[in-house]
Amino acid sequence: MVNEQNILNILYANEKDFNHSGAIISYLGQAMAQYKVYKCLRFRKKLAVNMAEEYLKSGDHAKALTLFSLMLSDYRTDKWYKIFTEVLMKTFQSAYLSASVPDYVSCSIEAMSPRILSSKSERITILENLWRVFQGVAPTANQPGSGADVQKAWEHALENFTEPVIVDLDKISEIFACDVSFTENQAVFDEEITIELKIKSLTEVPLKIRGISVVLNSPKLSVKLKAKKVYQMTSLTSNEAGNELKESELMILSESSYKAIFSADSRQFTENDKLSIGRVEFQIGTDKKFAVLLKSTTLNQHQNRFHLFYGDI
Repeated sequence: MVNEQNILNILYANEKDFNHSGAIISYLGQAMAQYKVYKCLRFRKKLAVNMAEEYLKSGDHAKALTLFSLMLSDYRTDKWYKIFTEVLMKTFQSAYLSASVPDYVSCSIEAMSPRILSSKSERITILENLWRVFQGVAPTANQPGSGADVQKAWEHALENFTEPVIVDLDKISEIFACDVSFTENQAVFDEEITIELKIKSLTEVPLKIRGISVVLNSPKLSVKLKAKKVYQMTSLTSNEAGNELKESELMILSESSYKAIFSADSRQFTENDKLSIGRVEFQIGTDKKFAVLLKSTTLNQHQNRFHLFYGDI
């Protein structure tokens, strides 16, 4: 006669060996297909998040990261910041467990935005770990599921972290308020062209910027200009020059405003060129490992047009 305990042990073993996550993911996929047929897109997005969470629980961090990343743009567009914050933090966790440097850096920077519903202490912790990455050190193991394998994966990922991480600030929640313009609407051909950029940090934690650049566009040429001078201002609307800062001291504080001055030699362009400011670039990190934050100025091009002409001979 079969012992009842043996039967229970067999049932427990079968239950333990069964791939529950695989079954759940399969059912979620079927439900998503059904919601797609009836165009219930919000329900479908919710199920996609559930599927990503199940991938995360099952240890398939790469697939979880892919799904969470896809959902980020949707919830960011909808401006459901409570849900968006939860998805961003899950994406951040998946990026850490996957040892994905670009995603980890991008999520860390977006987590600085005031639209993300996190505490100041949480932002400081994220920022400290971000700087560990820039210094070539693995982030601290403060995520569930981290272990020796994750640390080894990070060591390997950081060895290959040789190219800058590009973060498009136009596609993530705002962390800077920028106002860039030419100081004059036009100039004689041999005069210097001057550009002024006003910056204010929107986050509550200080951000150290290694360099600020603008890209000046003409019909035939694009020129990247580095800031010649940076001043700390009393307010964003003030035109009075404040304290001049050295590039190594560009600690952008939330309660302060800054003005960066750029200049270009007009002789590298041709007569009647219409110049425009294409984008602003902020470099954050160290000499070898860093991120470049891009801020486009195409939305206010009517303020950033410049006409170059020859003066009277």
